[in-house]
Amino acid sequence: MSVAIVGMACLFPGAPDLDTYFRNLSDGKDAITTVSPARLDPVFFDKGQRAPDRFYCQRGGFIDDFADFDATGFGVMPIAAKGGEPDQLLALEVASRALADAGYHDRPFARDRAAVIVGRGGYAGSGRTRLEQHVRAAEQIVATLRALLPDLDEATLGRIKSEFQAQTGAARADAAIGLVPNLAASRIAHRLDLHGPAFTVDAACASALVAVDQGCSELASGRCDLVVTGGVHLCQDEAFWSVFCQLGALSPSETIRPFDRRADGLLIGEGIGMVVLKRLADAERDGDRIYAVVRGCGSSSDGRATSLMSPSLEGQVLALERAWKQAGLDPKSVGLVEAHGTGTPTGDQTELTTLARVFGQASPGERRAVVGSVKSMIGHAMPAAGAAGLIKAALAVYHGVLFPTLHCDDPSPLLEATRFRVIGRSEPWETSGEARRAGINAFGFGGINAHVVLEQRVLHREKSAPAATGGDRIALFSAPTHDELLADLANGRERMDAGPARLALFDPTPERIERARTIAQRGKSWRGREGIFFAPQGLLASGGSIAFLFPGVDASFEPRIDDLAAYFHLPLPACTRPQNLYETGVGIIGVNRLLDGVLRRLGIVPKDVAGHSIGEWSGMIATGITPEGAVDDFVANLGPDKLKVPGVVFAAAGCSMERAEQAMTGLDEIALSHDNCPHQVIFCGREESVDIALARLKIDGVLCQKLPFQSGFHSPLFADFLGPHREHLEHLAVGSPKAPLWSATTCAPYPSSPVAIRALALEHLVEPVRFRQLILALHAQGTRVFVQVGTGSLVGFVEDTLRGQPHLAIASNVKDRTGLEQLRRVLASLFVEGADVSAAYRGRALLPEDPPLTLPPPSKEGASVRPPPAPRPRMPLALGVPLIRNIAPLRRPPPVPVPVPVPVPAPAARPLADLPIPDSPFAAEFLESLDAIAQAQREVLTLLAKPRLSPREVTTLRTFSIETMPTLVDHSFYRQPPRWPVLSDRYPVVPMTTLIDLMIEHAEDTVPGRVAVAVEDIRAYRWFAVHKPVELPITCRFDGRDRVHVRLGDYSEATVVVAEDYEPAPPDDTGPLDDAAPAPIDARTLYEDRWMFHGPEFQGVVDVGMLAADGIRGELEVGRARGAFLDNAGQLYGYWVMARHETNRLAMPVRIGRVRLFGRHPLPGERYNCTVRIRRIDDKSVVADLTLGQNGRAWAVLESWEDRRFDSDPRFWNMLIWPEKSALAEPQPEGFMLFEDPYRAAPTRDQMHRRFLGEAERADYERQGPRKQRAWLSGRVAAKDAVRHLLGQLGHGPLFPVEVTITNEPSGRPVVTTRFAEDIRVSIAHKDDTAVAIAREGQDVGIDIERIEARTDAFAELSFLPEELRLVADEPRDAGWTRLWAAKEAAAKARGTGLEGAPRKFPIRDRVGGRLLVDGVWVDTKRHGNYIIAWTVHERK
Repeated sequence: MSVAIVGMACLFPGAPDLDTYFRNLSDGKDAITTVSPARLDPVFFDKGQRAPDRFYCQRGGFIDDFADFDATGFGVMPIAAKGGEPDQLLALEVASRALADAGYHDRPFARDRAAVIVGRGGYAGSGRTRLEQHVRAAEQIVATLRALLPDLDEATLGRIKSEFQAQTGAARADAAIGLVPNLAASRIAHRLDLHGPAFTVDAACASALVAVDQGCSELASGRCDLVVTGGVHLCQDEAFWSVFCQLGALSPSETIRPFDRRADGLLIGEGIGMVVLKRLADAERDGDRIYAVVRGCGSSSDGRATSLMSPSLEGQVLALERAWKQAGLDPKSVGLVEAHGTGTPTGDQTELTTLARVFGQASPGERRAVVGSVKSMIGHAMPAAGAAGLIKAALAVYHGVLFPTLHCDDPSPLLEATRFRVIGRSEPWETSGEARRAGINAFGFGGINAHVVLEQRVLHREKSAPAATGGDRIALFSAPTHDELLADLANGRERMDAGPARLALFDPTPERIERARTIAQRGKSWRGREGIFFAPQGLLASGGSIAFLFPGVDASFEPRIDDLAAYFHLPLPACTRPQNLYETGVGIIGVNRLLDGVLRRLGIVPKDVAGHSIGEWSGMIATGITPEGAVDDFVANLGPDKLKVPGVVFAAAGCSMERAEQAMTGLDEIALSHDNCPHQVIFCGREESVDIALARLKIDGVLCQKLPFQSGFHSPLFADFLGPHREHLEHLAVGSPKAPLWSATTCAPYPSSPVAIRALALEHLVEPVRFRQLILALHAQGTRVFVQVGTGSLVGFVEDTLRGQPHLAIASNVKDRTGLEQLRRVLASLFVEGADVSAAYRGRALLPEDPPLTLPPPSKEGASVRPPPAPRPRMPLALGVPLIRNIAPLRRPPPVPVPVPVPVPAPAARPLADLPIPDSPFAAEFLESLDAIAQAQREVLTLLAKPRLSPREVTTLRTFSIETMPTLVDHSFYRQPPRWPVLSDRYPVVPMTTLIDLMIEHAEDTVPGRVAVAVEDIRAYRWFAVHKPVELPITCRFDGRDRVHVRLGDYSEATVVVAEDYEPAPPDDTGPLDDAAPAPIDARTLYEDRWMFHGPEFQGVVDVGMLAADGIRGELEVGRARGAFLDNAGQLYGYWVMARHETNRLAMPVRIGRVRLFGRHPLPGERYNCTVRIRRIDDKSVVADLTLGQNGRAWAVLESWEDRRFDSDPRFWNMLIWPEKSALAEPQPEGFMLFEDPYRAAPTRDQMHRRFLGEAERADYERQGPRKQRAWLSGRVAAKDAVRHLLGQLGHGPLFPVEVTITNEPSGRPVVTTRFAEDIRVSIAHKDDTAVAIAREGQDVGIDIERIEARTDAFAELSFLPEELRLVADEPRDAGWTRLWAAKEAAAKARGTGLEGAPRKFPIRDRVGGRLLVDGVWVDTKRHGNYIIAWTVHERK
């Protein structure tokens, strides 16, 4: 037997792909973890019980982190994927990757002779378990309740059953087929279009190797030419674990130790491994990469030799002997055996005896072979275990590396009787010139045994597959007629430009030339299958023309241009692996531009150019509308904040434009943004409207999918965001197009006038992309060849639109081929259609000597910007079935209600005019309200009678900075030391009241002759910080009557009401306040004691006045700073919150319902009364009405001013207002600082990080990522407070937190920098919400905090010496072991090294109370709640 392994792929614990698996094997990575609660509920784990429903082990190897699936990419409906078995879907993906690894993702092969054989057990997966819950468990619950509570009515039982079933997931017919076990193979064959046999094999733990054996038999018999085979196991249900616990097979120490004396059981694993097999001769002929050659397979059963659960020596020996006999090789030539190696005592002993029997004992002085078990790294993957071992052995054979086995620290004495050894780290696989050979074992429960023999392929030099390089041979044939072309093929006569009948052939062997001639004889165009391109009369030769199509944003952006850039000596464009929409846009433009330049350099020049969505911008660059010198500015202007519209989503639907418009009927804020082709459109709209439209389409079976980016492009929803783009286009240099650029807005060429070009480019942003109509228009004017210059889906759109009409659509770059390989295919395609490709053809290869292409450098971001690849939208798969607990409480029937008397109807109401008017203030107020309503009605009618002004929209770009508005320095949130040089640490912010003033100014400029009489629905969305200059678009949209909607970028918006004059001012608010008394502080104290953070230009409260239960009244003086007057009113309002409450005292404005104005803004120096009336207050917000008046009349009335209250307790409050004198961490008597962090709200944490961190430290904080930021910041708070506390004791201070900088050495040790000479050293530790830090002068220090929790015997054995454990024998085990561990950590930190994975290197020799002597250093420890804190005291012994 000689079968080649030509492709491999896998998904195992810690390894989402083959490359990672190889690295993990080489590095000896332990991927064993604790099982996730989402897989198995923690209730089932109890070391102290041996009941069938309680498990004593909870560790194993799991793939939860990688359990997602590209449903759309594989053509699986998401609902079917959600309800099916995850192992089927992931097996499909891994099989597809194995084929791609073999080079057959889209390379032609005989699909009707390709088999799929998968090893899979009959275990219940999560899909079947959910269905069993839905069907049987739900009925069982009802039956039990009916028996226990016979008085429950059927309606209540039905509700309980429905609630339970709803949480198991819907049981749908379209998903049910996904629960059939054999579909693990059938689905692969179906989606990958393979027509050979497809079936699953269940041979327990030997399943994968038995499947390989079956695959080799299919190849040997000649029934198949290619086999995809392997194993899959993702089933981790409770019954499965219960069986292994009842058998005692799992490791009580929760460590799997193959071939170690201490081996006490296995750990369960999971995963998927697939290989692609071909006959060796076929693989060599086809130029396949060959990882290894399968030389023999053997299998056997134990018969009646032992019990079903005990391994049989004779059965195992028989399987190995059969395999080596079939291989025809000497077993003693083996260099590696990848053993079954489960770590069970009996299993390992039997297997080692088998190895001794089959392979013999090593001779004296002979270098021993290696035996290993990947289960030590990933656990026992059951039916997939053989696949894990096979792939490991194939990688070892291929790369010449022997991989380690973990946890075999004390090898079994039985190894001495074999020719094998176990290694603990990777080694080169050295041979004396002979082929590397390996054997793989897999022994299944019940006595099924399998063995496979692998050998290195060394007989012939391996050559790369045709797709592996850009320099392989291509033959070009052309002739005046079809018959002459056939003759040239028969004679091997190659000509490039002899006529319109043309053929291009990759790898022109005699056999392939004959195959090409057979295809050409048919006389029909042949476009690339099997590496053959043919046209009897090309589209270009017949008079058609070429158009370049530039793609825009697609569902995925995965360009393959690295090899192109290297070949042509080009810089890589920026953002080819984007992280967000902005980077995607930059990356698309850069890739499109590079490919356009390469094609033009090779002589491929289009007659017409077009683009899809932002691809039109690439078209503007390619045609010279955007001059070369302006490209960088054009790209830079995209900006992260200029492409996104909040709350707007895109969704694609597989239907026509007409059907989509029906689905949108009656919905608000939704539009058709892209008409791509007859069977695909894209919606854009508010998420709720999009969801309804998609739901309507899904009812009719239309395939729909939300897209992974947000923007309002190509819809009316983007109209409010045009300002920056209009501004940019107005200043952008515009040239006349050098070639026709067709607009997807007008479906016609762009105009030549710069003014018209700018107008159309702007219109393009709010009008739909009419790509289908554009392609029809291009085809109608003669375009026949459409080259997609970039990545994406445009080829499919063109083919769907022009189906049945003569055309060619081809992409210049695809994700599944290298850039050079796809470029060569494009050139071959264009050649046979009649293009001149002579510039690309040198010596029958692709430009081997051509000079490098010169392109402009990439954008200023630089070619070094290489973010990680942006993932395709993937669907998470639920591998586990959590217990259902969220059921509404059972409510017993209520007692019979007492009858309530029916009220007697009131007499009919009399007309208002007939009613007597009582002498009452309430009646008077009521009548006054009626008069006001009537007056308002008259005003409305009067306004409607006036002639309307024309609606208009004006956008102004305005720069905000400290230079343009110097007074904003006095509106900085964070007080810092005097003359502090870093402006961002002070954080100057534009007040909301200043934004209101700006809105009024711009509204009045938009409607000259009118004055602002009110500002309505004022909203502030985020802080408007100006420590760096900000260019902000201010857009005013006048409705033609009396309202101007003003938007200040994405910071704030409101509606300004304008009129010809102000209304008469109402009386000032001088009414009484409840329980009013003089305020406890005066205005001077308000600022000096820092109740307000404001500087002099914003200090306008001159009399705090009266403080009451429901409000406050004071006096304000108008200042010079813009917006300061209304801000002063807000300060008075804010002081009321601070004075009346002990917590959440900090309040900041977020919205104001309405500001009514009764005159021009007062002049500086004038004084006004201010009355604040509280309307509502709770823990999160406060709402008030404010009146500002003078001489008995109001100047302004502010209604429904809402402040957001930020989480803060007295300690946090003191830290905000007196940071140099306050601390969040508390000093402990023992000399360290303790910070128990209660602050969880995001705004509060933002304040905390800005209060404590300087500019550089904030950048470090952002780099931590969301998961680590909380603990990192807590540690920095504790450390800075510790350093400030120590410096205060040394006579320095008070100190602001920003005056202490903490960085880290490469080793992780923190480094303190201050402006003082003292050598301050600090150590930090954090756990959960608690952080500790210790600081000393001139001494290395260490501190640690650890949670008291259960730790395993294995942990203790690795961490502690027996005499150390005796030191804590007098206290509970969990607390004692935690104390030892924390002490070692503290000592290791003081040394500056950390434990380095070797805790025994820090021996503990003595204990005095809570003090431990660790490696010669005394460490104090104490218990704090459920934690142990340990810190060094530097008294050496």
